Amino acid sequence: MNKLLNSSSPYIRSHANDLTKWYLWEEETFEIAREEDKPILVSIGYFACHWCHVMQYESFNNPEIADYLNTHFIPIKVDREQQPDIDALYIEFVTATTGNAGWPLNVFITPEKIPFFGGTYFPPIPKYGRISFLQLLQNINEIYQREKKTIVEKNINIFNLLFNSAKSTINTKEINEFDFDYSNYILLNLHDKEFGGFGNSIKFPHYTTYEYLINYYKKTNNNKILEIVLNSLEKMTNGGFYDLIDSGFHRYSTDREWIIPHFEKMLYDNIEMINLYTKAFNLTRNTKFLDIATETHNFIEDFLSNGENLYYTSIDADHNHIEGEYYLFTKEDFKNCIPDNLEHYFNEFFTPIEFENKYILTKNFFYPEKSNPKYKFAKELLFLLKNYRIQNKPKHNIDTKLLTNNNSNYITALINLFYATLEEAYLKRAINLFDVITKLAFQNKKLLHEIKSSQQIFGYLDDYAAYIEACISLFIATGKLKFYQKAKFYVNYVINNFYDAKSNNLYYCETKYNNFNPIIYQDTPIKSPVAKFLESIIYLANFENNIIYKEISEILISKYFKTAKNNPIQYAGLLNATFKNLYSTHQLVILFPFKTTAEKYHSTIKQFFSKNCILIPILQENKECLEIYKDKEIFNNNITFYLCKDFTCYQPTNDINLILDMI
Repeated sequence: MNKLLNSSSPYIRSHANDLTKWYLWEEETFEIAREEDKPILVSIGYFACHWCHVMQYESFNNPEIADYLNTHFIPIKVDREQQPDIDALYIEFVTATTGNAGWPLNVFITPEKIPFFGGTYFPPIPKYGRISFLQLLQNINEIYQREKKTIVEKNINIFNLLFNSAKSTINTKEINEFDFDYSNYILLNLHDKEFGGFGNSIKFPHYTTYEYLINYYKKTNNNKILEIVLNSLEKMTNGGFYDLIDSGFHRYSTDREWIIPHFEKMLYDNIEMINLYTKAFNLTRNTKFLDIATETHNFIEDFLSNGENLYYTSIDADHNHIEGEYYLFTKEDFKNCIPDNLEHYFNEFFTPIEFENKYILTKNFFYPEKSNPKYKFAKELLFLLKNYRIQNKPKHNIDTKLLTNNNSNYITALINLFYATLEEAYLKRAINLFDVITKLAFQNKKLLHEIKSSQQIFGYLDDYAAYIEACISLFIATGKLKFYQKAKFYVNYVINNFYDAKSNNLYYCETKYNNFNPIIYQDTPIKSPVAKFLESIIYLANFENNIIYKEISEILISKYFKTAKNNPIQYAGLLNATFKNLYSTHQLVILFPFKTTAEKYHSTIKQFFSKNCILIPILQENKECLEIYKDKEIFNNNITFYLCKDFTCYQPTNDINLILDMI
């Protein structure tokens, strides 16, 4: 029986009929490898990955290559989004041994799961300065058969060294503002002043880095830091990397100017861009940023919703085996789409950029602002182009996995949109999504990594971290105690099941289920699970003065901050968590009397939602359930504010403007 056909992963199923006879990552496969004494090829990819598809039809369905692979190897196919722990282990090995890594990730391992060689894309014939994939397979097989024992001994030491490298020792040096100055100096030097972003070639959005810079600016009012953020966010949305027609961001730009993207669209990227642009709006009140956030939300709802309050994983880069086919236009397409009376507006507002004999749409300098009467013509042109796509372009290929971490992260993005706009629909959608996840993503109070899946994969640290963050976001947004209680329950669950108190390590998998257990504290560029969990435990430590939470957060920060300080792009999540731990030290306790209307609650929270403080809303009906706040009184039967530092509070007040001035 072909087990790939029963996988819940569309990526795995797409390989079920390859000439290469794939196995799944399961113990039975490794027993076969041991019995047949064969090396294993672990090929890791994901549904939206263009070069994964290229290698599939070039090599894995090449009769000669597939025959050699089936005869001399045990080939295993892995979806990196479905089994991210496997990907995390082997991508670190490939990065360390070759200098770079990506997908497809092809790693040769022993039946004991020890890697000994790896790389990314390999061509079917020698080109790009690389040997052919068949030559590589022949060389690997020959070396493995001849030097098997040496390979195992040598590479188990390398793998163990890498495996233990994340287990940093605690650094007792006190962290201060000068450490952040050093990180900011690095970022200022990497910032591309002309086109935004970091570096001068391939550019990722690095949203976690910009989140850190926004928080740093809120504390320091350093305009150089603000300029990095605003310049980059403006330049990212001029077209190409940002889809002007359907909205939504592609995964990264292949050039310095954010024009030619790598065409896949990922749910997780677009969620983080909603968070980033709403935070930029909160900081600047520039409605351009809010427009991008709401447009990106609309893209998610239009293209990635499963229609049942859950969200799919990604949209494939390829259409009809052509990268970006859906997004590109010919001159003939434009001619058929643009009526004569709008042609001069099209030429005035847009610049089509050539890419592989077709064109991608970008805005130019004369694109009108919303207040400009010509703006309606720009929107009409985009509407016409959107309809043309729908009628003439191939349908999207969508990865229909429903991942717990992505869906939980979307809750937080919806809450950010709600407090940027106070549009009730965002809050309702966030609560509905939370209810669906809570109903479908748990088994005996344990999170599952994938929702509505035939495969039972228990949750990873990023699933729990995202769900906990969603609970905290909903608690702040509603004041309902059940969200706080769930957040605390699952923080304790993570501490008991993912955290090793002896080594002070926070692992990616539950420690009792996984011998090869990675520690992921580097952003990818999505915020690392260690950093995301840290932010939540810091919030709860400040909410209830929890000494255990404080100790664990201090330990994790002391272990990893030196690395984060020296590498502020790759480890911005940890940098941000550390900054919050040091400088978001004020607790703002807001007591809401009985019968406070939802409108009054939300308008009050909105005033502080983006401020640099720990926001603690307490409804009067919940006060007795929270021991630490039982003694706090509501004055004049009106909303009462207590501004505290280390749980020592100033005089309470009903004056919201006084508190706003003090923060």
